[in-house]
Formats: sequence, structure tokens, C-alpha cells
Amino acid sequence: MSSTIAKMLTAQQQDASLTLESTEITAILRLLTSPDSGDNKTEVLMAASAGLADAWSAAFFDQNSEYELWIIICLFLWLTLHQISKKLAKSFGPPLLNRPTLIANSIHCVFTGVAALILVCQPAESRDYAFWQRKVLPVSISYFMADFIWYCIPTGDLLITMHHLVMISCHYPVGEPASALMCGAGNWKWAVWLSMVGYLSELSNPLLNMRWWLMQTLEKSTYRFSFINTLVVLSFVGRIILFPYLIWYEVIPRYSDFVREQQLVAFSLAMLGMVVICLMSAHWLLLLFAKGFTGLLFFKRRAVKQGGNFSFGEDMDREEKAGKKAGKKE
Repeated sequence: MSSTIAKMLTAQQQDASLTLESTEITAILRLLTSPDSGDNKTEVLMAASAGLADAWSAAFFDQNSEYELWIIICLFLWLTLHQISKKLAKSFGPPLLNRPTLIANSIHCVFTGVAALILVCQPAESRDYAFWQRKVLPVSISYFMADFIWYCIPTGDLLITMHHLVMISCHYPVGEPASALMCGAGNWKWAVWLSMVGYLSELSNPLLNMRWWLMQTLEKSTYRFSFINTLVVLSFVGRIILFPYLIWYEVIPRYSDFVREQQLVAFSLAMLGMVVICLMSAHWLLLLFAKGFTGLLFFKRRAVKQGGNFSFGEDMDREEKAGKKAGKKE
């Protein structure tokens, strides 16, 4: 779309003749006549006329900075919360002292996961897409940026770093009208809906946090540990089912739309993001099953209590790691 409008503007400036392909004419007519893009026509035309042919350029270089401003404000709030959490952790002591980021992580995953669930369950005709774009995404994107600062850089956790980069890259352009239209290959509501559904995977994180807390505080196995661990496994199984479903039944069937709208980069990144998150989920599920069903359902007190920086990957396989550390000390 943007390359077509740029071609038209160039021809106008040079007072030259212009030849448009039928697909380009169809794309312009669709934008001007589609009721779904009614509120976004101005933003799309402005982004396209500026030569912003991809969704990420359209989102970042458009003339509306409200979206980015909210991300910056939320980033400041997250960093402030982190400092408050560290002071609270010193007062409460372990296990919060070992992982003060638990507070921010819990707020983020509950807010985004529950918001996604509520919005996805709403009828499409009354769904609040604007709330997701203007409220939820700035909160979430700024959280991932903050987590880079207080977790990924200090620990060097490459897996979580990759997760955050994928989430920011895939969801950031959905927050702006023009770029969302590009991400959806002409259907911005589909792009926003896909973003919402993808965030359903965040619902597994509150369960992981409860599991972590039990692992830090229990002295012996209880039904609570078995119950929470079972829910964690089911949530990760749900992830592994969800993303292949979205790829096969939602994204791939729209390949021709992305070709027509010249947005193959958006198509490729959407595919890559879902594949990466699905593979990560499978990896973490295998870690959960590393000790078999017995280790999954029955808690065994670790030989070494956790101290220092929290590591998500090591926490998923804690008992084995603890044993290795204990062996080295002996």
C-alpha cells in the first residue's frame, strides 16, 4: 500500500504518467471503502505518503507520538516499582529477597493475560481493540524493556532475552493504526486480535510464580504443590497447542493477503514469533518433566537453598542444579 501511494506521489511531483497494477488499484479502493479501516484512513495515508513501507517504520516514524510516550511513561513506572520492590524485599527477607522482580512480573502477567482473555471472549463487533492498543501494549512492551535492564543484562539469560525481543518485535507495531493495518495485511482488527490471542500464553506465568514460591517455602510435599504443578504443565501444553493452531489456521491461510499488500516481512515475523515462543514453551515443558511424573507431582526439598540472582531456566530445573552446586562444595 505505502509503496503504491509513494509511486503515485512521485509521478505527481514529476508530472509523469502513472501505470498501476490491478492489485495496487484494488488495495487503494479497499482502504478507501472498507468500513473496518474507517478510523485509520488518515494515519495509513500519512504513513504511506511518507514512504513508510513496513509496519515498524510506520509505527515509529508516524506523526503521532502518543503511543511511544505511554511506553516511556510505563517504563519509568516499572523501574520505579522495581526499586520499591527491592526495598520491600529487604524488609520481608527471603524468598522475596532472592527475587524482588516477582512483584513486577506478577502484575504484568496477570494484567496482560486477564485482559487478553476478557477481550478475546468478547463478541468481535463490540470488542475494545483500542484498549488493547493504547493501554495493554504500552504496559507490556515497557515491562519487557524494563526486564532487559533488571534481569536479562545482569544474568545474561539469552533465552529470556530472545523471548522479550520476539514479543516486542511482533507486538509493538500493532499498537498504531497504520502499522496495525500493515501487520494485518489490510485487516487491522485481525492483527490486534492475533496479538490478544498470543498474550493468552501469559496466563501460565502466575502459575509459575506460585510454583516458585512453593519451591522456596515448602518443607515437605503437599497437595498444593501437586495441584499448581499440574496446572503449570497444562498451561504449557495449551501454549504448544495454541501457536501451531494460529499458524496453520490463521496466519498461513492469509499468505496471499500479505503478498498482495506487500507485507511479507510482517508475515515472516509473525510466523517466526509464534514458532519461537512455541519451541521455548516445549523446552520449558521438557524441563518440568525432567524428573518424571514423581518429581512433577511430589515436592522434594532441595539440598541448597537459592541465593543471589534468580534465573528462570535454572529454577525450572532447580533440583539438578542444586545437586551439582552441592557436589562442587564438597
